[in-house]
This record gives sequence, structure tokens and C-alpha cells, in this order.
Amino acid sequence: MADSSDDGLNRALSPATRFETQVLVASIRNPVHVVQAATMGAHVATIPPSVLKQLVQHPLTDKGLAVFL
Repeated sequence: MADSSDDGLNRALSPATRFETQVLVASIRNPVHVVQAATMGAHVATIPPSVLKQLVQHPLTDKGLAVFL
């Protein structure tokens, strides 16, 4: 998504397209890309482990867990 100025996902998911397709998002590099893909209606995304870990880690979650552990 960040490699070009063309937002192909928006075009692919446009109601005007009317193709029976499923959209796979690749080259995800950060959690924002995951949120954008999901918000736009992507069906599948290839997410590297480092980004997946970032999706479930948050400083407030860590702080809350520290209180209970």
C-alpha cells in the first residue's frame, strides 16, 4: 500500500468494479496497514510475525497485566 501512489485496494473494492473476487493484501509493514485493509473490506492479509505481535501488544495492556500478575 505504501509502495505506490495508486491505492489499488480502494479500486478493487469499489462497488463500480462488480467482479466476484476476494482481495488479498500483501506487503503489510505495520499495524496501520492491517487496520486499513480490514476497514476497506479485504478478505485476507499476509501479516509478518513482527506486525502480528505489534497488533496484540499495547503499553496499557502490559501495565494492566503487571498489576494482576
